[in-house]
Amino acid sequence: MLRFFFKALIVVLIIGIILAAFIWDRRVRYISNFLSNIMPTKTIIKDLRISGNQFIIKGLHIANPEGSKLDTAFASEVIRITTEPRNLLSKDLVIDEIAIDDPLVGIEFYSADGSQNNWSLILNKLNLAASKQNTSHRTYLIKKLIMTKVKLHVVNSALNTEPFDPEPLPKIEFHNIGSDKPLTLQLIVATIFRAMLQETAKRESLKAILKGVKPLPVKIEIEKIPSQLEEKKTELIKELFLLPEAKETP
Repeated sequence: MLRFFFKALIVVLIIGIILAAFIWDRRVRYISNFLSNIMPTKTIIKDLRISGNQFIIKGLHIANPEGSKLDTAFASEVIRITTEPRNLLSKDLVIDEIAIDDPLVGIEFYSADGSQNNWSLILNKLNLAASKQNTSHRTYLIKKLIMTKVKLHVVNSALNTEPFDPEPLPKIEFHNIGSDKPLTLQLIVATIFRAMLQETAKRESLKAILKGVKPLPVKIEIEKIPSQLEEKKTELIKELFLLPEAKETP
């Protein structure tokens, strides 16, 4: 009886290893399908690697809505997600850091004033999908999200203009993205991209990008960390407007 038990255990382990290898070999396809179910446009990755408590996604590509001139809404060669693997199974998912290096943000205006664009369409569809979903039982907290050297590629198809590349954004950093109430993944993704676009909207040529975006159905906390350039501007403004008698004397 004991021998039969060990033989059965070995068979189960072998089957488990084979299944795990089968799933791991097809991880790119499964994750791409999973992401495409979250996003309203086709989303793919090229590879996924795990190193300690880091999940490394390579070759993320989020396509633009059909009919767009630009193929890409968002792309990044490397995304590093730092979290304890056991957190993935928890109902309270805590991610220590998401680092996105050299992402490309494609922006296509469908109207002359820019209020109708690819991102307003993507974000509004995310909001709609989230509102139709059953309430999630999971909470999310992203402690830190960093995007460095954010490249922008812009075209106004309504005016039939040539694509142009504004000056890249050196760094975008957010802290403590999430809520103590259960959220859907669509809402988390919409919050991240909306916050990113708020930074791009500071450019004069892109200020209308969020004009046609509807408000999120729920409030999600997000803490913007000012860049070094913003801090320098703030210090300069303080210095310019500080009364002489209020200035510190050496």
